[in-house]
Amino acid sequence: WVHSILVMGYGGLTSLFNLVVLVWALRVLQRLRARNGGLNPRACRDSVTVLGLTVLLGTTWALAFFSFDVFLLPQLFLFTTFNSLYGFFLFLWFCSQRRRSEAEMETEMERFSS
Repeated sequence: WVHSILVMGYGGLTSLFNLVVLVWALRVLQRLRARNGGLNPRACRDSVTVLGLTVLLGTTWALAFFSFDVFLLPQLFLFTTFNSLYGFFLFLWFCSQRRRSEAEMETEMERFSS
């Protein structure tokens, strides 16, 4: 009984919060796309990134939310593994964003110098 309340309550609140943040982030990206007028490839890429990160986080919390009876041990194992990988994937995403930013800055400097 306590397990159900704690896990289902915490998992439900986390999922609800993630859904609210997802809707908010997508609305902000939509406003930016509308302000720039038309289909911006960067805005589309950012929307896909937000959706991908949400799926990663949502998968782990869905596993915790539905952990009951026979599936308890495998789901907890997957929850722990995916949460660890979530941090690793965020690190990879941060590194790719930084590398892309440095490459854009380098091309801008080459364009400016020539």
